[in-house]
Amino acid sequence: METDFSFKNLGLFRKIYVIFMWCALGFIFIYQTIEPNGAIYFHGSAFVLMPLLLTWVTYAIVKRKTYQLLVFSALHCFPGFSGLVAIILFCIFIVTKRELRTLECRAAGNNE
Repeated sequence: METDFSFKNLGLFRKIYVIFMWCALGFIFIYQTIEPNGAIYFHGSAFVLMPLLLTWVTYAIVKRKTYQLLVFSALHCFPGFSGLVAIILFCIFIVTKRELRTLECRAAGNNE
């Protein structure tokens, strides 16, 4: 099953989530540079790690990597992470799994 997965053919819910997360990261970086002693504390490595992690999550969402989405969802269940993000990522996992199953059924129907 060869399917061209891209941001363009994501559903609205997943597009909104990806755009929101990148905008939130940009806001945090801008706020931190304007107010270095603000309420949001960033260690220097966070300026590298957060974009890398968000890039990985974006890749998993766009390329429909269900196992990676499930792992990210489980990681956000740990203390110190956002439970809401865990729920959102799990919902994205479910939507993605359903989409992939539909594509497999269509491919199987066309092959018979």
